[in-house]
Amino acid sequence: MTARLGRPVLSAVVMGYRNERTIVQSVRSLLEQTCDDPFEVLVVTSGGDRSAELVRERFPRTVVHDSPIRLSAGAARNVGVRLARGDVIAFLAADCLASSEWVARRIAAHRSGHQAVAGAVSHAGRDTPAARAALFTTFPSRLTTRPAGHADPSNVFGLSYARSLLERLGPFDEELGAGEDTLASRRLRSLGERAWFEPSIHAAHFGPENTWQMLRDQFRRGARRARWADLLNAIGPRRLRLERMRWPGAGVFTVGLIAAYEVRGRWQWTIGSALRWGRKRQVLSVLPWIVAAVLANEAGWAIAQLGPEGHARRQARQVAAQPNWGILRSLPAGGRIDRVALTFDDGPSPRTTPAILETLAAYGVRATFFMLGTQAERHPDLVARTAAAGHSIGNHTWSHAYLRYDERVLQAEINRASELLVQLSGRAVRHVRPPGGRLNPMILAWLVRQGFHAVLWSIDPRDWSRPGPAAIASHVLERVEPGSVIVLHESETDGAGTLAALPAIIDGILSRGYSLVPL
Repeated sequence: MTARLGRPVLSAVVMGYRNERTIVQSVRSLLEQTCDDPFEVLVVTSGGDRSAELVRERFPRTVVHDSPIRLSAGAARNVGVRLARGDVIAFLAADCLASSEWVARRIAAHRSGHQAVAGAVSHAGRDTPAARAALFTTFPSRLTTRPAGHADPSNVFGLSYARSLLERLGPFDEELGAGEDTLASRRLRSLGERAWFEPSIHAAHFGPENTWQMLRDQFRRGARRARWADLLNAIGPRRLRLERMRWPGAGVFTVGLIAAYEVRGRWQWTIGSALRWGRKRQVLSVLPWIVAAVLANEAGWAIAQLGPEGHARRQARQVAAQPNWGILRSLPAGGRIDRVALTFDDGPSPRTTPAILETLAAYGVRATFFMLGTQAERHPDLVARTAAAGHSIGNHTWSHAYLRYDERVLQAEINRASELLVQLSGRAVRHVRPPGGRLNPMILAWLVRQGFHAVLWSIDPRDWSRPGPAAIASHVLERVEPGSVIVLHESETDGAGTLAALPAIIDGILSRGYSLVPL
């Protein structure tokens, strides 16, 4: 819904996951704002509940994107950026209410020259000791009483971005369940940009209101920290090294020592920040609840480290510390610098696979086919024919599912497809290409344990969007270089553009003296 007519100056993206209870209030807090400039409100939600339906009923002119699959926070942000028309793009969680001049003050801050503007957090709902303690524990550096100024790593959150800055930053990370804003703020600093913190721009968060809710919330936040924040630290200078734990006693002892050390540090940081930026009397009045919240958070972290996924996370940190996470995106030189790999996803398909095989045979070149288990089950003869022609067979999951770390899901999608492809092709299948290129260190660590190699690409002409044969071929040939891995797509319904572009692509690559090889 466009809150003011005209091309919007600011696009406010409300991001939700199963927020039936609060999403209508969140959207209303934006739509009812007074602002002299035109702005728009967009909603991106997932989770399969009635959130999207409720918004459409109350605000029928509002643009709502409702994903049938769960979107990570980074994926929701990227969808919002694609839908947004404004020169400034801001984000509001669906469990938050925007302050009365949230839109106008953000626009003013950006017009004053700031490329990224951070905001404060307050509490929405009943004012109880548990609610205040949750606010002080979770957001001690983002209180509304903190003065305006350049943001530091502790309060560079709740950001709105100039569109031109987002184009330089690139998309938000979609693989981490949380922490996409942390990675974005790191990239922001690497570009030499500093966000501005403006406390008058604040979001009121629907947080816990009683002691039990507060303890449960903090425990879960601690568990999430074990799952995601440690992976972020593995990419940066702080690396939590628990990989050497070889027996349970050592694991418990090590985690216990670290947890005790972190309780002390977290306590000092929380109390120090809250006392510095908050009202001292309020902070001291809820001190017992803050102590309990810090302990619950650390307990969640420690138990998650020792839980069934703890070992996977430790291995994931090793993966995350490797350059490029150990993913194959281009061919290693290996003594030859003229090799290029042509790869095809989503087959086999009777509409496209035979024609592709004939074209490749006419040029005497080989390629790699990343096949779906469902398609291989329908067309087993095409799998055998492709392998017999000397092409490599790769795994593109069983059902083209976007992967998440759940060993049962990974076994069903990866191992099941691999077993069938091995059976039909008579060859080992060790290369895996995740749909959409979606990976995280935990999935990578699992693939390594299973003996698989993750493969992405360096050139993607997005032929699935049907840009036309000439556009597909020119996109590839303008970017091809030694070591390039090119991804093209098969189709059950079309594929004509890819088939028509293929001879020009092969001609162009061979004419430059490159050789086309399978992975």
